Amino acid sequence: MHRIMALMMVMVMMAGCTQEAAKEIVCEAGDSYSYEWDDSHQWNTAPMSYANSTLLVLNNTTTENLTFDIVIKTYFSEPIGPLGQGWLNVSMSQNDTVLWSNQTTNDGNFLWKGIITVNNTQELWLEIRAAGKDTHPENDMGDYFVMDWNGEMQQPEVCMVNKG
Repeated sequence: MHRIMALMMVMVMMAGCTQEAAKEIVCEAGDSYSYEWDDSHQWNTAPMSYANSTLLVLNNTTTENLTFDIVIKTYFSEPIGPLGQGWLNVSMSQNDTVLWSNQTTNDGNFLWKGIITVNNTQELWLEIRAAGKDTHPENDMGDYFVMDWNGEMQQPEVCMVNKG
């Protein structure tokens, strides 16, 4: 009986020693990096093409997801004889690989949104190509586009263990 009592005494004394302090995991969002490019063109002379390639240097501490939105306003007059309908094409590429592309020949306001996976250690090219004219007899203005491109990348979430 004394053995059982001694064993119980040891167990009671050790019970408090085996518990670990409570731990709490605290997470904070990483920094966000924003990119912006605005472009526009109005055709005021003969029909012609327009092109612009913009190099975006990415922050290599972010995740590989680029969230973007493109706000566009366009006007392309109707085709006349051999002069075709104007158009606008926007694309994003890395290492000669097109990651995303969209094109319109319509007039109006557009919002293109997306998320693409990029290699954040390589250059990202934003490419704008368009064609238009200033020769439609029923219009006072030539074809045009106005574009606002916004992108965002996020650093990974950082979590730490707080011991209570």
